[in-house]
Amino acid sequence: MKFAILFSSLVLTALTACSRSAEMAERPRPLTSPSSEDLLEQLRQKLRVTITSNGQDREHSRLAERVVNERLLVGLRKEEIERKLGPGVACGSPWPCIEGMQSEDWYYEVGRLPQGTLGGTPVLLIDFDQSGTCIASRVVHTQ
Repeated sequence: MKFAILFSSLVLTALTACSRSAEMAERPRPLTSPSSEDLLEQLRQKLRVTITSNGQDREHSRLAERVVNERLLVGLRKEEIERKLGPGVACGSPWPCIEGMQSEDWYYEVGRLPQGTLGGTPVLLIDFDQSGTCIASRVVHTQ
């Protein structure tokens, strides 16, 4: 009798432990937020990607908007931005940007469309002051 009680107690303990470890394995691990550098590296990679779907276009837009909303470029000088994202294109060459942007301001197309495709891409606009420091950025979508 004592053996049966001891045995069933051991089985119950083992089953409880297995159940808990299975629950732990099924729980998603908490996601850590990417660092500023990680987000800028992700953006740099997206600049060269060919956009082939609406979902991919939205993903590119969300990433660029996150960089803008978190103000990751504000306060950086042109040289720093170029080091992080690659060379920007001056507004007015070949695209005029938007009203209020000057020729010293830059833009980045966040992705490319396949050759011969009509449509637009997200565009990251960077507004610089006279000293070459980013004072604002925004995202527009070209058509």
